[in-house]
Amino acid sequence: MAPTGRGRLKHGQVLETRAAGVHMRRTTQTTMPTVSDIPVTRDDAADAAVTRAKRDPDATRHDILDAAVAEFSEHGLAGARIDRIADRMKASKRMIYYYFGSKEELYREALVASYHWIRESEVDLHLERYEPVAGLQMLIRSTLHHFEQNSGFIRIVLFENSLEGSAMQWMTDDAYRMNQSALGVIDDLLSRGRAQGVFREGPDALDVHQALTSLAFFRLSDRSTFHYLFHRDMLGEADSPHVRSLIEETVLRLVLADPDGTPRPMGSP
Repeated sequence: MAPTGRGRLKHGQVLETRAAGVHMRRTTQTTMPTVSDIPVTRDDAADAAVTRAKRDPDATRHDILDAAVAEFSEHGLAGARIDRIADRMKASKRMIYYYFGSKEELYREALVASYHWIRESEVDLHLERYEPVAGLQMLIRSTLHHFEQNSGFIRIVLFENSLEGSAMQWMTDDAYRMNQSALGVIDDLLSRGRAQGVFREGPDALDVHQALTSLAFFRLSDRSTFHYLFHRDMLGEADSPHVRSLIEETVLRLVLADPDGTPRPMGSP
């Protein structure tokens, strides 16, 4: 149920809004060849890429960050190469450095972008429109879906934790506040649920966020070792439905006032 698209970033800023998508235009050649049809040199291609980037900076910045998340999640900071990021985009290193001054800066912004994309998917659910129990079910399913579709996020977060959060220390105040939206979404659900008597007192928004994130994260981060040791593939076709249901029920029972008597409006996963 979670949106799978990722947000675009405004040129010169970190993580503001998301546009609908990138629309590629293609024209059909029906006239005599023009100058644009003449093969260009590598330097000319780099100049053309930078020119195109200037015309559509939001989309270009998003594409760079998307490719960077994939590269850093696979190779880490030291092993990542700007050349490979450029190849993923079919663009030039010059264009990447036009937006990001160094590999280290690109890594920091790619990490922040990864967090932005999941926070954005949560806000886009508009859970304030739903009854608390249904809203929490939607949030759980959205989180599971987002993690499944963005395994690069799991790997880059694991890598950042191996560095003891070195890049996170450079997070801007705006990016930090953006991540706090995760707690705001849950706090609204808990407040309304307690007012209606369906949620119990006790666990706060951070407790729920930690429980959900831990279970959803573990499902991907430990998939291979868990499968080898216990013969359960948490993402496999046979085992995934049970694991998804187990995570949802665990988080719901953390907050429900009457876990066994409260209907599940969204049914089973």
